[in-house]
Amino acid sequence: MNSASTRSRIKVNVKTQADRMKLHVTSSEQQDGEPTSKRQKISQSSHEQKEIGDVKSGTKGLQNISDPISVKILDVRLSPKQIMIDSIDAYAEDKFKIVKLREAKIQAENKAKALEKRVQELETHNQNLEAKLRHRKSTRAITAKNGDPEASKTGEGDVEDTKAEVKKPEERVEELENQVMELEAELDEAQDTIFNMDDNAKWTPKQDSEIRERLCKLETKIRRYCERHAGEFSNRTSAKARFPIPDDIAEEIWLRSNNRSTEGLTDEILCRTEPWLILSAWMNCFFYRKIFGNPFFFTNELLKSVQEEFEKTDFASAIHVLLLDLRKSDDKDGLKLRCDLMRALYPRDTSEKAKDRRKKTLTAVRKACHGLTHEFLKGPASRKTLPPPDKESVQVLLEIVTSLGILSLDISTQRSAVILKRKNQLPRVFSLSDSLLEPNSLHEKELTIDEEQLENRHIMLVTCPGLVLRGSSDGTDKESLRILRKAIVWMGEPEDEGDN
Repeated sequence: MNSASTRSRIKVNVKTQADRMKLHVTSSEQQDGEPTSKRQKISQSSHEQKEIGDVKSGTKGLQNISDPISVKILDVRLSPKQIMIDSIDAYAEDKFKIVKLREAKIQAENKAKALEKRVQELETHNQNLEAKLRHRKSTRAITAKNGDPEASKTGEGDVEDTKAEVKKPEERVEELENQVMELEAELDEAQDTIFNMDDNAKWTPKQDSEIRERLCKLETKIRRYCERHAGEFSNRTSAKARFPIPDDIAEEIWLRSNNRSTEGLTDEILCRTEPWLILSAWMNCFFYRKIFGNPFFFTNELLKSVQEEFEKTDFASAIHVLLLDLRKSDDKDGLKLRCDLMRALYPRDTSEKAKDRRKKTLTAVRKACHGLTHEFLKGPASRKTLPPPDKESVQVLLEIVTSLGILSLDISTQRSAVILKRKNQLPRVFSLSDSLLEPNSLHEKELTIDEEQLENRHIMLVTCPGLVLRGSSDGTDKESLRILRKAIVWMGEPEDEGDN
């Protein structure tokens, strides 16, 4: 066996999920407001949920609210002192583990080097024996022809014995190299855990409950804006003539009637539909798709501040597509790369350089949001739903959109997959047991008197897409779902459900 090729196999990276889960329970509580090992698979909407307290004041489990697939979380109350002790113990235990692993790795490597040296000595000895054997064969060829067949075999036994002697330490070297690889994997795992603990201490993300509250407030502001600025119906006879819906809007927010009409809203449905409702649905969908759908939406503006020639380069779309393609082969590495890049562009203000970088990114976000605001106002939504906007209304909308942009930064610095639940990812009928759906506030009457009236009603309008994070903020848990915002849906007026 070639020892050089054997030695080239030593490096490998293997990550084990089990150890991570065990070592990160404490840190995950501080990151997401709920333990990784006990995290609820689905979250609650803003009007249903109870605030998840900060870890420093004790964590309360989410209440199970008429959701058969929700997972009940045990009530956990930890004192600040106990949390600190647990964190220090876990940190010290991992540091001790790293020292032991390094010692074991060095011992195994030393054994492997000693055996490799022995293999080289035996291989040299074997080469010398083979040279002697060739010489003997050439000098005794005549003797073999004269009736001494055993003469040509002289020395072959020594060579075979030497080869057998070489094979044994080679096998031992391979065994030790495998052991070194395993130790390196454990060492990498422990070092990665320590890095995450240090890193997450600096990068404690926003609580999920805080993000939900901010999203809910922004949705309310969008509704108020649309109630004030939506255009009125015209006085023509036909409903579609009174309030024609552009196809691109209808396609995006799924305007449809209860009788499953493929033509979208019928006259009788449209007569009872407020213009602000359709406008707010389109606005929510537009900005969620543009901002949360591509966390790098601001990078074009950021590049312009670096070099003017980047003005016509759509870097935001390019890097987003590149990272999506990377996640197809390795979802974990793709999310880590996105997270690390966002953290580099939007660092904590721990130094003057960090403050300067953070300021540049926030400036780029505001400029990008300004562009998106004008794109919306001048786009298809402006045809029939908006009067010419005045300066004051534009400024109000710009503040809302900028808040969404900054919220996207806070979400994108987590190592979680961001998932938009738009119309194509939602069911066509409403179910009270669906953890991703929430009735629009216009259904207050049904929810107050008898919420079962909404069961199995056809969804007519998606007034706000859902926003879901898959995996924990530190990337250790890749499967659990954290619902930041349920999809808000409208099923029409009660008297319109005759075909259900």
